[in-house]
Amino acid sequence: MKYNFDETGIKKIKEKIAKINKNIELAVIAQEYKKASKLKEDQLKLEKEIVEVKKKFTIPKKERMTVTTEDVQKILSIST
Repeated sequence: MKYNFDETGIKKIKEKIAKINKNIELAVIAQEYKKASKLKEDQLKLEKEIVEVKKKFTIPKKERMTVTTEDVQKILSIST
């Protein structure tokens, strides 16, 4: 179960990652491996940021509600 949230922030981060990937490719082609390594570190930081943002909008297992057969029976009896 997840909360509804606005994904524009995540989309912006993904766009940054795409730009970084392109710059990594260009750096490797130009044989600038130190620059490519630095860009890869930046990319990993952004990916971790995405994970953190998604964690904020996920309900922990301890707080999730469980549905029992008794709950289903009550709902069915009310609706029929």
